[in-house]
Amino acid sequence: IDRDVPPYAIVEGHPGRLRGLNRIGIKRSGLAELDGGAQAKQLQQVWAELYRSDAVLAEALQQVRRQPLLPPAEILVSFLEASIAPGRRGPLPAGRS
Repeated sequence: IDRDVPPYAIVEGHPGRLRGLNRIGIKRSGLAELDGGAQAKQLQQVWAELYRSDAVLAEALQQVRRQPLLPPAEILVSFLEASIAPGRRGPLPAGRS
């Protein structure tokens, strides 16, 4: 793995590609039950906006930042913003199904 792996993500393959959110890890951590599941639900929505849209990641991050973010989504977005900063290699690309 030669790039950053976002929090809550699953990486698979050689070369490694992002395959999605680690739903089992999210459930085991108790995150899925916090705030009636609102934090996990927003995390899934933000992930979809970032990785399932046709937008460039930097543009998708700007779009996501327009909404109030709960802690897990804030952690993910902040990580990705730091990952795409100048001098960084950036996050792993998402795998295509």
